[in-house]
Amino acid sequence: MAGHGETALATATPRDPGWVLRRHRRLAGWTQEELAHRAGLSVRAIRDFEAGRVRRPHGQTIRLLTEALDLTEASRRELQSMIRAARHVNGSEAAADGLGGLCQLPRDLDDFTGRWETLAKVREHLTTARGGAPTSVPVCVVAGMAGVGKTTLAVHLAHQLRARFRDGQYFVDLHGTGARPLDANDVLDRLLWPLGLHGVPGDIDQRATMWRGHLAGRRALVVLDDVATEAQIMHALPGTPGCAVLITSRTRLAGLDGAKLIGLDLLPADQMMQLLARIAGPDRIGSQQAAAEAVVRFCAGLPLAARLAGARLAARPHWSVQRLVELLADERRRLDELAVGDRQVRASVARSYRALGDRERRAFRLLGLLDAAEFTPSTAAGLLGGTVADAREALERLVDAHLLQAVPDHWDHGRYRFHDLVRIFARERPGLE
Repeated sequence: MAGHGETALATATPRDPGWVLRRHRRLAGWTQEELAHRAGLSVRAIRDFEAGRVRRPHGQTIRLLTEALDLTEASRRELQSMIRAARHVNGSEAAADGLGGLCQLPRDLDDFTGRWETLAKVREHLTTARGGAPTSVPVCVVAGMAGVGKTTLAVHLAHQLRARFRDGQYFVDLHGTGARPLDANDVLDRLLWPLGLHGVPGDIDQRATMWRGHLAGRRALVVLDDVATEAQIMHALPGTPGCAVLITSRTRLAGLDGAKLIGLDLLPADQMMQLLARIAGPDRIGSQQAAAEAVVRFCAGLPLAARLAGARLAARPHWSVQRLVELLADERRRLDELAVGDRQVRASVARSYRALGDRERRAFRLLGLLDAAEFTPSTAAGLLGGTVADAREALERLVDAHLLQAVPDHWDHGRYRFHDLVRIFARERPGLE
């Protein structure tokens, strides 16, 4: 008779690892809940293991189970032998291409366009051993404004690097600019859950040690997407060489020691045209070149805008490209037109805006009313009230959030400007708040 809370075995049979574990648990007189508590694992992990649903159990899980059950050396060897046999059978497909680790990456896009230099820089940092610190873990932060393609680039590169990090590619969306960002505990839960360690008791430091212990000796890539603060991810960073971390963020995360910061700029016009053509159709775009160039100008180098414009054209084959140009030409309607379903340029920028403090939101709204293409801290101070130093601090916070751009040729003098689509968003705010 199964113990309290047990589930019937799904596929485990005598001499399977799950069958062996179940036998030893019952010999100890424990329920699945009791073993889970003693091993520091979730009940779900025990149920899945015993039911034969865990195809490739991790070494950390096995160690916790064997220690909790206080198995003899012979019993430990028996369980480990069964696990190796199961891995050999179940892992044959993965072994064929040399990729035996867990892959959690979202799908790559077949219309990914450009970014060759940036891809090369990030790849080099993540894969090149550093002579001065051979024991270090490379961490790269790809930062940029809303809709510039940070996640798309990170996922694309991570797929390319699967053979390099063959022991696992982990992916967590931290929702840093969403309404409910993950905290550090949530992030660890997302990483530990696939290992059967979700809901493990203990404080965050103990669970972080368990996560790092799992990665020790492995070649794994950890992709942390949409990170808002350093505190969200500090416990999720690997501690041993062979691993690497790729982070995307709308902020610079300057407090992340040893991280390589790579800013993701707007996409050049020629690559924007290629992206538009891949989505809307090369023949259609090629035959209406002038109109397509106008669409690209209205999208202002933002890949998300080009994707949405292309998707609208693809969904309306009876439209001419000029029809979309006429819709986008009205600045008051432009953000309305750059939307498909729940994907919108406006909503993407709004997430960055909501993450600001009250003072920065007020500055953002007022600065959007300026007619000048560029402005200085002195101009901002006159508009915002207060000192030039206060205005400069507010402007720099908006730059850090990628809602304002510092003009490259005038960094020392302090000149700033809006991205075209962000300015439209800013001008909408006073009437809405």
